[in-house]
Amino acid sequence: MATAAALVTASLGLLGEPVHAAPAAGCDTNHVYGYLRGPLEQGDALPGGTIVSLDLRNSLTQDGIVFRKQWPEGGALGINPTSGTHWFTTRDTHVWSAKPGGAPYNWRELSGPAEKDGFAFAKDGKGYFLVTDNAGPSVYVFPGGRPADRRRVPLSGSASSGTSLADDPPTDLAFSGTGEAWLVTAQGRLWQVRDTTATTGWKATLFGALPRDKSMRIEGLAFGLVDGYGTLVASGEFGDERFIGRIHPSGEGTLAVVPATKLSGFGGVTDLASCLFPESWD
Repeated sequence: MATAAALVTASLGLLGEPVHAAPAAGCDTNHVYGYLRGPLEQGDALPGGTIVSLDLRNSLTQDGIVFRKQWPEGGALGINPTSGTHWFTTRDTHVWSAKPGGAPYNWRELSGPAEKDGFAFAKDGKGYFLVTDNAGPSVYVFPGGRPADRRRVPLSGSASSGTSLADDPPTDLAFSGTGEAWLVTAQGRLWQVRDTTATTGWKATLFGALPRDKSMRIEGLAFGLVDGYGTLVASGEFGDERFIGRIHPSGEGTLAVVPATKLSGFGGVTDLASCLFPESWD
């Protein structure tokens, strides 16, 4: 795989169908938001624990800071599209929420021993987070205003190649406008869940995979707006640098991240979130 620097100038292209939705209350569909992991070095403009806004419409631009001085190792991040409230984790398990500029509120109902691997909200405002423990990967579902009413749904998926979600658990998820869930794993496999209303278990189908590269770890997933089109965007760590780039089908069962763009500072982008829910992408 080409280096991150070599891919910075790659064309983003046009994907999917044009998106013409107006921003939801408190949400900006022109932006993707990222949770940064990295050192707390003096003078670093983007130290670990910063949640930033990213504009992808022409080229990647970090154009705002939403929250500072959260957990330096980063964490999970989601945005409720019905309110514009950001939800994020610290110390892997503690859950907080706040609107930009507000004081974070600790949701003790969602804090606990289980590490949240990824956060997302669907278009209807329901919240979801991933957990992998001794029982295997699961997704927790909760009404956006009543997190105490969460319920656990087992998550499974296997492919003819022998690949399974149990062996390579998902690190994040994102929802389309049709209610489908897309899940990405640390090793760069992309899974699709068509029926997210099932209460007994989600069944995932392998959509494709990135070429194996031990220097790349995929951690975040969200839909982003590029040239008026909805695209699926991934983030994580490339070597010891932060990166973000769109997922691009490059062949039967094969994916690529184009461009694998660096952000300021060392570390990773541990999660992505947005208020964009395109009906389709390509």
